[in-house]
Amino acid sequence: MVDVRELKENNPDFALVLDTKDDKLPNTFDLAYKRVPVHDVTVGSYILVGAGESVPVDCEVFQGNATITIEHLTGEVKPLEAKVGDRIPGGARNLDGRIIVKVTKTWKESTLSKIVQLTEEAQSNKPKLQRWLDDFGERYSQVVVVLSIAIAVIGPLLFKWPFISTSACRGSIYRALGLMVAASPCALAVAPLAYAIAISSCAKKVKLVVCGAQQKAKNNKPTPAMFHWIESCIRPISTQGILLKGGHVLDALASCRTIAFDKTGTLTTGGLVFKAIEPIYGHHVRNNESNVSSCCIPTCEKEALAVAAAMEKGTTHPIGRAVVDHSEGKDLPSVSVESFEYFPGRGLTATVNNIESGTGGAKLLKASLGSIDFVTSFCQSEDESEKIKEAVNTSSYGSEYVHAALSVNQKVTLIHLEDRPRPGVFNVIQELQDEAKFRVMMLTGDHESSARRVASAVGINEFHCNLKPEDKLSHVKDSSREMGGGLIMVGEGINDAPALAAATVGIVLAHRASATAIAVADVLLLRENISAVPFCIAKSRQTTSLIKQNVALALTSIVMASLPSVMGFLPLWLTVLLHEGGTLLVCLNSVRALNEPSWSWKHDILYLMSQIKSRLLSLKTNIMGSNSIITANL
Repeated sequence: MVDVRELKENNPDFALVLDTKDDKLPNTFDLAYKRVPVHDVTVGSYILVGAGESVPVDCEVFQGNATITIEHLTGEVKPLEAKVGDRIPGGARNLDGRIIVKVTKTWKESTLSKIVQLTEEAQSNKPKLQRWLDDFGERYSQVVVVLSIAIAVIGPLLFKWPFISTSACRGSIYRALGLMVAASPCALAVAPLAYAIAISSCAKKVKLVVCGAQQKAKNNKPTPAMFHWIESCIRPISTQGILLKGGHVLDALASCRTIAFDKTGTLTTGGLVFKAIEPIYGHHVRNNESNVSSCCIPTCEKEALAVAAAMEKGTTHPIGRAVVDHSEGKDLPSVSVESFEYFPGRGLTATVNNIESGTGGAKLLKASLGSIDFVTSFCQSEDESEKIKEAVNTSSYGSEYVHAALSVNQKVTLIHLEDRPRPGVFNVIQELQDEAKFRVMMLTGDHESSARRVASAVGINEFHCNLKPEDKLSHVKDSSREMGGGLIMVGEGINDAPALAAATVGIVLAHRASATAIAVADVLLLRENISAVPFCIAKSRQTTSLIKQNVALALTSIVMASLPSVMGFLPLWLTVLLHEGGTLLVCLNSVRALNEPSWSWKHDILYLMSQIKSRLLSLKTNIMGSNSIITANL
């Protein structure tokens, strides 16, 4: 809550919105602006951000360059260079320079607002065990009070105890007070503390190991060289920037035994690169033997690229971004989109005109862009559909690339793009399979060849391709029933939202995720670090284990203090000590949730041994350094 308060305080209350006339771009030579409350800033506005100021909402750099830091959002301490076209999350701080940014999200939809909202929601979403302990504690306290009164009143009648203590025997009132102290549920009440500590360890900024650097800095005058040496000694050992919507998510994660990944943007970088464009059907050919050949019209490929870029302009889909980026700066025919319809997870259709080709003037054309199945669904006959699919299978570029098909008045062009797996994703999959013993699968809307290539590259044996959003939803539900336990869905697109909502736990990479995916997800990964997925699972198992240990410690301390106290074996001061000691022991055990999680006791022992070895080496180095100084003085 302290971090959330700091975020609120550091974010500006007002934004310097530039004046625009008739929705035209602002005059960057004679800037005129007005102070507007952050909550009233609208999408499409232009904001001036000076050096040392914070970016109020999510935006895109329109003009200028600057060095920014997003350390308070993601824990990334390294400054980042922001240039024209780069997206900046709300709350980022401008270290130098002056930039003009274009607002892409309102305050309520911005990254900073979501962080504040989700963190505050997490405080109210209690795990099932914590809710049970709260209800149990209230009834348990009433039972303890009744039992204490019963012992004070009935004890003298049944066991001949005196009411007031004597030198020979402790009185029933004294014993009743001992029971009331020893059996009070303080230790049980703090047992869920591990949930809060685990959530904090996931969201904290950076956890570091410093190899003797702090001691060296204390004993010597700091110099630039020393700071460089200290920086080289710092080793990050935990994933940061993970937001969980409450402690109940940790319980749900610990119960899961199956995990499903989306492909594009999750297992892969999502930054598709345009490779080639290939006319495959319906084009003019050099001979009449086949419809599958290179087009003989020099401008045909340019026309196809112009149509695809016009249809995808302003899109956030990886394929659309790759097409638009590739078309920039090229001499392409002028195309305008008259009507437009989007089919989530499949493709889009449009009516385009004003193609100025070498064969004629303006035309009115029906176009469809998307998967092969989507484009062929508009074919007039089954035979035509089969010929197009055959042409795709016999493509000269093979099946190693991501494919998107464009059909313009029954002339089909194949767009080839390359999608690379995220760095380190292979190790993540291996860890989930070998250490966590998870069933790992991939769910994607891409065609089989692309899905098989990525699955093989990242080490996933089970994958399902050509899936629409409703198909992903069905697979999530069916897999949960087949395997038992829970299922984790990892995604980031709007087409993943139904599956994320239906899964036991939904995890999204928040920086690229759609607003819908963020709304239905249970875990947000702010740094888009896919290695945070096994970290979350290991942390959930560590936390549930600590909770069980806390309950066992609490009950043990209550029993060990209550029975001897009622029997008269313990004085009241020792009963109090045992009771408070049990509560303190539960708290100290909960603090272990700050430690790096592991998959087994073997890993814990190896980690402890490595820490001891590191400490011994550090001690040996310090002793040798001291001896050298003494020898030099002598």
